[in-house]
Amino acid sequence: MFTWEKIATRIADDLQLETAKYLVAENASGQRIGHAAARIITLEGAFEPKRTMLVSVVYVLPHNRQAGIGRRLVEKLLEWGRAKGAEYCTLNVLEKNPARSLYKSLGFVDTDIQMTRRC
Repeated sequence: MFTWEKIATRIADDLQLETAKYLVAENASGQRIGHAAARIITLEGAFEPKRTMLVSVVYVLPHNRQAGIGRRLVEKLLEWGRAKGAEYCTLNVLEKNPARSLYKSLGFVDTDIQMTRRC
């Protein structure tokens, strides 16, 4: 089981490598109301390598949604990714997640079908 100290150490290590970005959104009172994280990876395979930003999380507390916070978090990640030389940005989202409309409005498109099963 992870402890907060282990998580904090991992984040600190990631930030020193400068290939990861963690954002925290706060309200005017300083309360944390959302967060987002991404890392730069290089996709390899049959085609030429592509420097890609992988968004691993975008979360806004339910009572703070629909206020543009998620949009601002993703926009900040996209700015950082471009500055780090990312050619593409990718993320995973469930089919019925209402955030899909946000991602589509930011230029994301459906590209893959992921198949899952219990082992």
